[in-house]
Amino acid sequence: MKKRVLSLLLVLCLTFCLMPAALADAPDFTLEANGQVITAMEESVLPTFVQDGWTTYDDVRLITVTLPAGTDEVTFTSFSAGSVLAYNYTPDGSYIAGYYEDFQTGAPTAQCPVDADGDGAADYIAVQTPYDSEFNSDLLYLVTFKYDSLFTLEANGQAVTAMEESVLPTFVQDGWTTYDDVRLITVTLPAGTDEVTFTSFSAGSVLAYNYTPDGSYIAGYYEDFQAGAPTAQCPVDADGDGAADYIAVQTPYDSEFNSDLLYLVTFKYAGFTDVTADDWFLSDVTAAVSAGLIDCTAPGTFAPNAPMTRAIFVVALYRLAGTPSADSRNPFADVTEEDASYDAVVWAYGEGIIDGRTDTQFDPEATITRQEAAAMLYRYCGTAGDNAALNAYTDKGQIAGWATDAMGWAVNSGILNGRTAETLAPRGTVTRAEAAAMLLRLSGK
Repeated sequence: MKKRVLSLLLVLCLTFCLMPAALADAPDFTLEANGQVITAMEESVLPTFVQDGWTTYDDVRLITVTLPAGTDEVTFTSFSAGSVLAYNYTPDGSYIAGYYEDFQTGAPTAQCPVDADGDGAADYIAVQTPYDSEFNSDLLYLVTFKYDSLFTLEANGQAVTAMEESVLPTFVQDGWTTYDDVRLITVTLPAGTDEVTFTSFSAGSVLAYNYTPDGSYIAGYYEDFQAGAPTAQCPVDADGDGAADYIAVQTPYDSEFNSDLLYLVTFKYAGFTDVTADDWFLSDVTAAVSAGLIDCTAPGTFAPNAPMTRAIFVVALYRLAGTPSADSRNPFADVTEEDASYDAVVWAYGEGIIDGRTDTQFDPEATITRQEAAAMLYRYCGTAGDNAALNAYTDKGQIAGWATDAMGWAVNSGILNGRTAETLAPRGTVTRAEAAAMLLRLSGK
């Protein structure tokens, strides 16, 4: 008899221990977003929830579901409690009107907006028992949402995920609205990225505007950045001042033209794949790209040792000058209005900064020599002086007569250094790194 009892106990024990986990821990509900099953959930306790301003619930179960950024609607595909009701509420317990019928889950599924009132904050979904004959219903638990990111972003067609969050103590928007303790998301982009594309926002329909870090609106981008469109294309430095903008992401304007700032986005650049911390030109290249003087050859790639062309050098100087208007005639047959260097070449010719290789040929794709580069910078802002510094170099005799004053000025000003302690290599080709260094040194003069 004792053996039979022990055997029975053993069977019961094994049966319980081998019970499928799904039966022991059945989820309160199953959920989909954009046709994909969502399983990332965490549970906590909300100390108090006052529903509709008159029914108070204490120690309410709160289940927070993590959704992909940009999800604006979810579908409850089942509830473990059977037939229930599900209503959207604000976190302060105010019922959001207009969604009653949609969320009675006697239907096979319940489709539910994440932010029914469009205030930028995820709703609470009150899951409760059906009303009885006296219109009583018990709150079972609350469901709310958060996002795996505030937005999704692409640069040069590639998803960007390197982001860090901080708090900006104060942001004065447009000089009159002050926000304190603003969320600031800093996105790390490949070096040389000048435009990003927001592909989704977790808050749904939002507005996104470019601002300077001091809170001044940068005009001209209103329509582009209303994210009710599929994407929002956004320049990193809309005003071209060399500093990354702040992108103010905010709620759409209401009937009284009010809008709430949700958070700010700004940018920084990752290092170059071909420039190391040990390279003498690291700071010059970084500054030249950040200031928009010289473009990368590809995102994250500068090609520092590649030769600089005449056209790209003139464009860089033109940008350093602030891209002034170009009103001169163009004498060069090999530079047309379709060329990216057209305005820069016309401006430089009109200012007497450049000569052609002939009267009608600029030769834009040819490499630029060190003495040619010195001559252009000298004509831009140099002054004649003592050329005695050239005597320190054994190859000074290779300097063309037309470039002697320019080379003397460039050496004396610290804009041009020797290739070695004894040689200037005046007829040598300027590298892209050397061009960046010369321009940055010039900008500090």
